[in-house]
Amino acid sequence: AAARLAHVRGVRVILDPAPAAPLPEDLYHLIDLLTPNESEAAALVGFPLQDMLQVERAAGVLLQRGVKQVILKLGKQGAYLHDGMRGELLPGFPVQAVDTTAAGDAFNGGLAAALAQGNNLRNAIRFANAAGALSTTKHGAQPSLPTAGEVEKILKGRSIACSARV
Repeated sequence: AAARLAHVRGVRVILDPAPAAPLPEDLYHLIDLLTPNESEAAALVGFPLQDMLQVERAAGVLLQRGVKQVILKLGKQGAYLHDGMRGELLPGFPVQAVDTTAAGDAFNGGLAAALAQGNNLRNAIRFANAAGALSTTKHGAQPSLPTAGEVEKILKGRSIACSARV
């Protein structure tokens, strides 16, 4: 119902399908950005994502179902974006991971914050990749979520321009 209401009003719908479960077929057409991780994507498409060919295939299946754009979260590898025209891997950030509990939430929060600040999708994904990576460097869920300043610091190390408030 929330996706329908947002879609009708022209509000971007970002869905992180966690925990992994089948989605109603009519929901796919309402989703602007679907952001599953590897296991969630596998549950949605019915096959494992063990290599980049399967990642690309999974994105294609989800696009065929009606999703406008797909971002597959691939952990330390980064995120695979298929915007409906082409696919590309946006690399992750190397960190010393200790707990991945909140990585997906940090990614999606960073993505939404960066998009809300007017960043283009690729820069927003880079911001989200940095937020997700940083969240794995601390234990717990809420205590591991990075500040915007922490995300900006890791982005500056890569010379990527992007700003958002988390």
